[in-house]
Order: sequence, then structure tokens, then C-alpha cells
Amino acid sequence: MNAEETYMRGIHYQQRGEWDEAAKWYLRAIRQCPDWPEAIHNLGWVWKKRYRLPDAVRCFRKALALNPHNPVFYNNLGNALFAMNEPMQAIEAFTRALSLNPGYTYALFNLSRVYRRQGRIEAAMAACRKAIALDPTLFKAHHDLGMMFKEKGEFNRACDCLLRALHVNPDSVEARLNLANVYEKLLQWDDAKSCLKDLIHRKPDSYTAFFNLGNICRQTLDYAQAEAYLKQAIGLKPDFTAAHFNLSQVLLARGKMIQGWQEYEWRLKKSPPFTYTGHMWRGEPLNGKTLLVKDEQGIGDVLQFIRFLPLLQNANKDAKIIFQTRKTLSRLIRSSPCLQGKGIQLLENDATVDHHDATIPLLSLPGLFGVTNRNLPADIPYVLAEAGLENKWKTRLRDVEGFRIGICWQGNPSHKGDRIRSVPLAMFYDLVRIPGIRVFSLQKFDGVEHLTEVPDNMNIINLDAHIDCGTDAFVDTAAVMKNLDLVITIDSALGHLAGAMGIRTWLILSNVPDWRWGLTGDRSPWYPTIRIFRQAHHGQWGPLFRQIVDELALMNRTPIVVQRSIGESVQKT
Repeated sequence: MNAEETYMRGIHYQQRGEWDEAAKWYLRAIRQCPDWPEAIHNLGWVWKKRYRLPDAVRCFRKALALNPHNPVFYNNLGNALFAMNEPMQAIEAFTRALSLNPGYTYALFNLSRVYRRQGRIEAAMAACRKAIALDPTLFKAHHDLGMMFKEKGEFNRACDCLLRALHVNPDSVEARLNLANVYEKLLQWDDAKSCLKDLIHRKPDSYTAFFNLGNICRQTLDYAQAEAYLKQAIGLKPDFTAAHFNLSQVLLARGKMIQGWQEYEWRLKKSPPFTYTGHMWRGEPLNGKTLLVKDEQGIGDVLQFIRFLPLLQNANKDAKIIFQTRKTLSRLIRSSPCLQGKGIQLLENDATVDHHDATIPLLSLPGLFGVTNRNLPADIPYVLAEAGLENKWKTRLRDVEGFRIGICWQGNPSHKGDRIRSVPLAMFYDLVRIPGIRVFSLQKFDGVEHLTEVPDNMNIINLDAHIDCGTDAFVDTAAVMKNLDLVITIDSALGHLAGAMGIRTWLILSNVPDWRWGLTGDRSPWYPTIRIFRQAHHGQWGPLFRQIVDELALMNRTPIVVQRSIGESVQKT
């Protein structure tokens, strides 16, 4: 067999995706003809498919040494260098390819990929546009341009690009999923659903499409359909962690607690997974052994779920229970009735646990106890303010006359749902204007900067510099709240603190609430002293705040009775 026949045999196997066979025949051809640039280049292409990137680069460079005027060689060299995370060398290779062939659309597109990886979005978009101008059928360029518009928040333009990409390649799963996501960003829910249903028609086994459909139905408050779609996604991919976790949110929100807690265990497999030592306790008799309960997730979650620790101790009276929590919370909850007199040892996360036989994460406890909305322990308060701090703040606030309200408008910006739960501080301005109302900011850190924007004729008392200035979370805030008449807050850790303390609280919820607040009603079985105000439509806070202001104004015109920290009733007009 001559070199040409050997080379063609390599091409045959390359086209079939049989990389090892292709490499074998290309190597034979090169042995027969050592200076054959095309054979050397093709061997490099196969090495790249086999992720032997240094070998691929060597082949491409050798082929270019033999034929320095081939733009394809430079393009593939650039791809290999890009895969090796050598962006500057990749840019040089793609630029050389374009100098040899200015109309080389694939080199332009590949150049845009490098620019995008570097964060040079405008340069990447310019390269994509130029490639599209040369070849309007270049699917990847349309798609990537759309994704860059999405990253910039220009969702309408992103939509246009992705529609063009689908016109070129109607069967692209990636483009349809991304288009549906852009429709979500535009709040075009029906278009998003239609896009995903079309994908399912084309690809019935697309578990991601069912998953995304379930999430959209949840956003549009169609929880029954959301449950159905998420279960279909799980049916197609039984180990789909995100689908199981989102299903748990839907089930819990719908009051299907037993099923919901089972699915909620999938949170432990999310990235990063829950880590523990010893074996995971599943409710078996402890028989005098030591159980380590570890806190998890946010501060609000810990404050909500520590109520289950007494149930755990009562069910395992001969066991030693250790609750390990973050250092910032230990002072606040050390004197909690959930721990005091229960024999539960409190340790901070950085403390060494001498010995334990089993571990359980805190938020797994209600599932083990079969907790539902009907048997939910709600002995309030189960978090207390320190008496010394409470009296200190009583003294500091004694000259502030009127109906005292503490407000919280922003949560942690890194929280996934913060963009829909936080509200502009300006929404509280009408509340501040009500005669006889005195407003205190309970914000700490995030959101405090917005107080500089408050008009001069409004008085919101900023406590930021005076509360919780050490490493302990909420100890001063708890004491301040005991000296207020009402707390109005978004769904944040402060809301859970107020609820756990039995503070009279008005909770502001977006129209897509977190599972723990249920889907309807103005009360929560978790916190009897919290009243819920629910947003009627996505992003529309105005009507909700008008309701709040109207109710406060009405309260301010008639005698109202409020509870003071020392227990006496105070009548205000």
C-alpha cells in the first residue's frame, strides 16, 4: 500500500470517529512520506480529539514549518492552544490564519471565543458579527453572539440572535434551552414554555427541558404543573439532583410535607455537597451514643430549624446531643430555650469534637420526625434577647416617642433569590411620612448605603454604627427589636429572628415566595406573630406598600395596644 492509500485509510477512520485507527494509519503514511504536511496536520487533528494537546500542537507546528501558507493549519493550531489555555498564542495563530484568508469565518469565530474567555466582550462580539456578515449560516456565531448579549443584560437582542441561530439549525437543543431562558429573563413566560415544549416535541428525552418547564411553572405559580414536569425530568434522569431539590421546594410549598422532606435530602448532594464524619444518622436508636448535629445553609435557616433540637433530645433521652454552629451565631442562640435545660451541648464550627458516633444536618430533622404544618412545633419565643442589652436599648430609645417600627429592605446580594426578595428603600418613604411613626433601620452591612439617598425631610434612624459591631450576629438587633412596636422586613434572616423571638412582624414577600411561607394566606404555622403581605404581581411592590401604609395610617388614628419589652401594655394614639 503506497503512502496515498495509507493516508486515505486514515481519512476513512477519521470520518468514522475511530481516532486510534486514524492515528495508526496517519503515522504509517508519515513514515512513508516524512515531509507530508497534510498527513502531519491530520495526525495533529486526531491527537486533539484524543485530548493529547501537546502532541497536537507539535504536529500543527511541524505542518506549518512545511507549509507556512495554509490558514487551516493556523486555525487548528489556535484551537489546540486555546484548549491548552494559551490565549495569547491562540490569538496569534487565528490572526495569522486571517492574514492568509481574511474571509475565513471559522478563524473569526474562534478568535471571538478567545476574546470572550478573556472578558473582551466587545472584541468578541465584533469578530462574531464579521463572521456572520461573511457567512449568515454560521450557527455558532449567531448563538454565541446571542449569549454575549444575554451576559450584557440585552435580552431582546439576545433573543433575536438565538432565533437566527435556530433558523439555521432548528434542532439545536442548546439554542432552544438558551432561548427559553432569555424569554424567562424578559418575563415572556408563554414564549418560554412554547420554546421548551417545541424542544420536547423534537427531543422527548430532554430532561433539561422538562426541568426548565417545571421551574417556569413555579415562577408563574402553577405549582401543580411544576410538580408534574419536575417528576418527568426525574423519570428521565433519576439522579438529577437539581430536579429533586426543586421538586422538594414545590412539594413543601404545596403543603405536601412528608414527600417534600424526602426530596429535600437531595440538597445534601448539591455542589458543594454536605460533608460530615461518622455515619449519617437516619433515625435509628442511639442507645447512649453521641450524635453531632451540624448547622447548614443560611443564618435564617438555622434560626428557623433549631426549634427541632428539643424534639431530638426528647426522643433520645439517653443520647448525648452536640449542636455545632457557626461562631457568629453561638452567642445569640446559647441561651435559647431550645438548648437550655435540654442537655444539648453547643459548639462552634471551629471547635474540635472529641468523639461522636453519627452526624445529621440540622435541616434533616423535620423529615425524620415526619413534621407537617399540623404538628409543627411553634413554641414562641425560642430565641431570646440578652436582658442586659435589652435594658440598654430600652434606655437609649426611651426618648423616641411614637409608634416604633424597625425596617429591613435588603438581604445578602449573593443569595440566589435576592433580586426578587429585596425592595428599594424608597418604598418605605410613604410609611416614614405618617405622623406619629418613628422608623429605625435594622440593616447591617448590605443596603445601608441606600440611607444616604433618603430625602432630608425624612427621618429614618440609622442604627448601623451602633448594633452588632463585633463578631456576634444579631445580638444587638434582637435587643433593639424587643423595644420596638413592629418590624417590617423582607424575607431575610432578620425575619426569622423576629419570628423566633415572637416579635410582632409584617413580612414582605415577592409573588413567588420561598417554600416555607406557603402559597396563600397572611399567616405562617412557623411563626404565629408574623403577618404576611404578598406581592400580587412580579416586580410590583407599589400596591403592597400602599396596603401597608393604609393599615398603619388607620392604626395611627385609633388607639392601639403594643407590647413592650418589660411586659407592660402601652396605649398609643
